[in-house]
Amino acid sequence: MIKSDLNLIRGHNAYANEKYDLAIKYYLKDLEENPNSARALNNLAISYFKSKSMNISGTIKYFQQLINCLLYTSPSPRDRQK
Repeated sequence: MIKSDLNLIRGHNAYANEKYDLAIKYYLKDLEENPNSARALNNLAISYFKSKSMNISGTIKYFQQLINCLLYTSPSPRDRQK
């Protein structure tokens, strides 16, 4: 079992027990290890939505900001070549 799978399982367990903030913590770790994972982003979004009792437009706005931040801070291909 790889580490990201363990984070996913822990996140699912926390979510099942309605510990949404803890689930978010594990799903963020999963997303850090798998930045292109739609599964990790989806799990994170659902947990965030539940933790904040937000409407869908508020959740979408939050994740648009998060994705923009991740894109801005990601190294460019040119930076990786050095």
